[in-house]
Amino acid sequence: MSAIVIVGGCVGYMAGGLIWAPPPRDQRIATLFEEVCVRQAIGEDLPEPPYRKLVSVRFLEGTRMWVDPVAASFLEMSDARCEISTHVPNALSLADAETLAARIEPIVLDSFPDLAFDPAVTLGEGTTSRGWMRGEAMTPERRGVVFFAYPEMEDGAGSSLTLFYSDPPG
Repeated sequence: MSAIVIVGGCVGYMAGGLIWAPPPRDQRIATLFEEVCVRQAIGEDLPEPPYRKLVSVRFLEGTRMWVDPVAASFLEMSDARCEISTHVPNALSLADAETLAARIEPIVLDSFPDLAFDPAVTLGEGTTSRGWMRGEAMTPERRGVVFFAYPEMEDGAGSSLTLFYSDPPG
């Protein structure tokens, strides 16, 4: 009888993992970007943490940071920006970075129609880079969304998806 209970428990645990498996990292990061960063930028109220199982790691004046254990990433918000980043040993692979770039593009275009794709936003070969910006480069008016992933930088591998606010969110 105990063997049946043990086997049944193991089968149930494995089946539950298939049914309620965490989303792919790129999907999770895109969801956090849309539900936290974009909502903050357009002035919507955010749910109280711990939102989606985020773990608070820092709260300084004007800056808040959480760890997302599901996507092995960090979410950082300040008055000027919202950023989701990954770092070694949990940096995105090049394939995951390309998938994330494809996922965030429609979010950016739908949420911020005033931003234009900027082909000058790049880090070079072996990286994934996208930028949707407005305003002249190197000016205070420069705002938008940038995504960089640099998985081949060995000890410095990582990624950052950053939304720079045009005005501090209210």
